[in-house]
Amino acid sequence: NDMQDLESLLALRKDSIKPAVNQIYMHVGCMPDSQLVEFCRRQGILLEAYSPLGKGGVLGDQTVNEIAQIHSRTPAQIALQYLAQKGHAFTFTSTNKEHMKQSNEVGRIFGSFPLSLNEMRRLDTISIACKTEAISNNILESTYQ
Repeated sequence: NDMQDLESLLALRKDSIKPAVNQIYMHVGCMPDSQLVEFCRRQGILLEAYSPLGKGGVLGDQTVNEIAQIHSRTPAQIALQYLAQKGHAFTFTSTNKEHMKQSNEVGRIFGSFPLSLNEMRRLDTISIACKTEAISNNILESTYQ
């Protein structure tokens, strides 16, 4: 799991620079467990979502769309705002110029449409299939030698 991989990496590199970012598959409906979040927080490691829209799966969610309508925002903007309010960074790729523009606007407008505690809780209850990718210790060791 991600936490064991990080612990192994940190054990290997005790006398060296530790990672600043842990990039994981994360989006509304597929959030990391609280142990990983707390571990990274204690270690000063930022969690970053590399697929913050769940390969588009988040965009069709009814709750995300309802909240988007309330704020006059796109579902993508709601999904990214949710991650930002959770304290997570995100990166994304898209070939659609309009999607890139909308997603980039979150940084500019962050805070201008904060999600309420109730909205955050509603988004917390969503369950969307998570993609799992195990990173072997061999990859970690070869990357950080």
